Amino acid sequence: MSWLKRFWIEEEGAEVSEWALLVVVLAMAVLAGGPTLTTALNDALGNIGNRVSGSAANLQQPVTPP
Repeated sequence: MSWLKRFWIEEEGAEVSEWALLVVVLAMAVLAGGPTLTTALNDALGNIGNRVSGSAANLQQPVTPP
């Protein structure tokens, strides 16, 4: 129990709690922004996939000689 009192009184304990608070705040920000980021990534990757498919379809068309 004495180690807990020392930990609470020492400044290192304050630093650890500040870092823990920072981690919690960052985690909450990531969780809050997750759905928006997921939607944006899905849209972007879908657009890329559509462009690649369109380009591949154009390459598969036979070339007629002049």
